[in-house]
Amino acid sequence: MTAAENGAAGSGRGNAAIRAAGVAAASGAAAIAARKALGRGSGSGSGSGNVGHALSAGLEAAWGAARGIVLPTLEETAAAFGRYVADNAPDTVRDSLVPRFLDGFHERREQREGDDADESREAKTTSGGKA
Repeated sequence: MTAAENGAAGSGRGNAAIRAAGVAAASGAAAIAARKALGRGSGSGSGSGNVGHALSAGLEAAWGAARGIVLPTLEETAAAFGRYVADNAPDTVRDSLVPRFLDGFHERREQREGDDADESREAKTTSGGKA
């Protein structure tokens, strides 16, 4: 494969990844918007509450089924985007910004996990003292 063919193939994968990310994001946004809209409108009348509840339950089931498809697509898209950035981004982005992004992500995740562990210990202590 020539360098031009390789570049064209990589470009096609990048475009496909971007399109997949767009479709996944639009699907997720549509599901969230529909859930919010149904949640706000469900209490407006006695009959509409039942319809709203049924629609909401149906939407929850549909989102549960779609999540199994959307999440792997988003994961592969994120991996493809990472590969694309590693291969094609300017040095400043690749060598400075991405590592800082990852450091910030890991720092916040560790902090959140520590907070969750503290809450869990506090809950056990509180429930143990009342028993």
